[in-house]
Amino acid sequence: MYKAIDVAKYIVNKCIDDGYPISNLQLQKILYFIQRYYLQKDDQLFDDDFEAWQFGPVIPAVYYKFCG
Repeated sequence: MYKAIDVAKYIVNKCIDDGYPISNLQLQKILYFIQRYYLQKDDQLFDDDFEAWQFGPVIPAVYYKFCG
């Protein structure tokens, strides 16, 4: 099992390396869809919980790490 922040760092670096930088909102949605995929297979990629924010699901620790 991974930490959400580590998965987020991988996603951000991969997107930058591929020439497609993403916003924090896009990152949160990608994390949500990845976790959903794992949950559908009765597994979890990370233990961090999402919160319902105005524009969608957010992992606060990841949001504040990449909000600047």
